Amino acid sequence: MLPVRKMIVNLMLAASLSTASLGMAVVPPLLPATPTSAPKVHVTSFDRLIGPARICGQGATGLIAGRTINVGGVLYANNNTSLFVGYRTTGDWYIKEVHLELVADPHDFPMNEGGNPEIGHFCFYDTFDPPVQEVVFQFNLHDLGFEPGERIYVAAHAVVCRIVGNEIVQQETAWGRGYRFTGGSWAMFDDFRLGVCR
Repeated sequence: MLPVRKMIVNLMLAASLSTASLGMAVVPPLLPATPTSAPKVHVTSFDRLIGPARICGQGATGLIAGRTINVGGVLYANNNTSLFVGYRTTGDWYIKEVHLELVADPHDFPMNEGGNPEIGHFCFYDTFDPPVQEVVFQFNLHDLGFEPGERIYVAAHAVVCRIVGNEIVQQETAWGRGYRFTGGSWAMFDDFRLGVCR
């Protein structure tokens, strides 16, 4: 079960308990179906996954850890029905956790009053134990509300670690390279124009 779904179930349970505390009749919540916008999360090669698909648009940016360390990349691709967003690390760097947000306007990212992104409110996330070197999210464009040809803004956050001799020797926060948010943190977001298949 995806953590996205767990988050929705927890919110429903919290709402149910809140109603009970007001002395109102409580109907046990139904377990919701997986949200239509919930992505498939693949721990696999980005190139192999999208290889058989007819790809209309592709892009990439660096994955930067600890402000200055290039540990890999964030990859984008789409066809007329799907969007793929991949995280890939290189060398002895691995991915422990990812948070991802996709919006049509950069002002729509969840941010605090200081103008910094709130990754705890990003819609899509997952954790990996043991850590991995490649993660791919596959979205249905229609479910996301995007059409080929539109520009999409991407905030790709990760927790990465360096593993030497089967031991974690360093751990850092990482962001997909791009534009800085307005707050004081070094968090970044990127943009990608969805390609159109002719």
